[in-house]
Amino acid sequence: MAQLRMLLLTAVLAGLIWFAADQLDSSEFTVEAEIRPVVPASAPLAVRIEEPAGGLVKLEIRGRNAALNSLRGEMAGNRLPIRWMAEETLSPGEHQLDVLHLVAGDKLLLPFSVLSAKPARLRAVVDRYVTQDVPIQVNPGLFRLAGEARIEPAAATVRMLESHWRNLGDRSLELAIEKLLQGQPEGRLLTFEVPLPAQLAGQPASIQPKSAHVSVTLSERNVRRTLAPVVIKFAMSVDMSARFGLELRDAGAGTTDIQVIGPAERVATLEPQDILGVIEVNSEDAAATDKFLLRTPHFLLPEGVRLGGEPEPVEFRLIPVAP
Repeated sequence: MAQLRMLLLTAVLAGLIWFAADQLDSSEFTVEAEIRPVVPASAPLAVRIEEPAGGLVKLEIRGRNAALNSLRGEMAGNRLPIRWMAEETLSPGEHQLDVLHLVAGDKLLLPFSVLSAKPARLRAVVDRYVTQDVPIQVNPGLFRLAGEARIEPAAATVRMLESHWRNLGDRSLELAIEKLLQGQPEGRLLTFEVPLPAQLAGQPASIQPKSAHVSVTLSERNVRRTLAPVVIKFAMSVDMSARFGLELRDAGAGTTDIQVIGPAERVATLEPQDILGVIEVNSEDAAATDKFLLRTPHFLLPEGVRLGGEPEPVEFRLIPVAP
């Protein structure tokens, strides 16, 4: 029995000695880290950290001095890069996430205990990519075409963020061919291979194919004219009209100046009241009453007349009406 007690006492003393040695050989260290979201290649997902700016956090870590010294040497005064493997199951929208949970699996921190994080939470916005087919159209600028343009293929496949897709006014891909038509003869069939842009209505997108074959025949030139002020109306269902009012971020955004292009005899007689800008408000917008929405108006134009440039988007939000 005495021998057993001696063995137990020896084990306890050894544990205490090991613990004391470990404490003497360990230190705490504050490190500035940059959290970078990493999305699986198979996930149609986009993750953006809104707060803190740049995903920068301060971590209080504890570990053996040798490991800490090695970490300091690797950082060389720079921030510690933390790869956050964003989950494919994250739903679109805003998320408040625990920083300690996000950094727990990073291989650079495995030798250490992460004691605290400042800030303790991170705000991230999750969006998803959508793939859609959109028609391809040509914009001949001041030139007029005899008949319709022939475009091969007639549509392109666009991959872009869902939030950008929802806010598009005109969901067609426009090819500017005015420069290609300069100096070309009238009445003759012309064929060009035109590169497709890397954006749709000003929003970044991945677009396939990379080019289209365009065949046109020139007629006489058009003219360009500015019309102002053109009224912008908001179109919504009767039910939504009864439930919501509208607030514009810019009080003057209810009207706008636009440029139109068309035959001289048609454009010369146009007045601003002949044209109407329309912004469609749908049921999905009812869930976003806490923020302003950005939407590009669509303009109702007379036959043979088109816009001479991309219209300015309008910021608005829905205001619930008291029952």
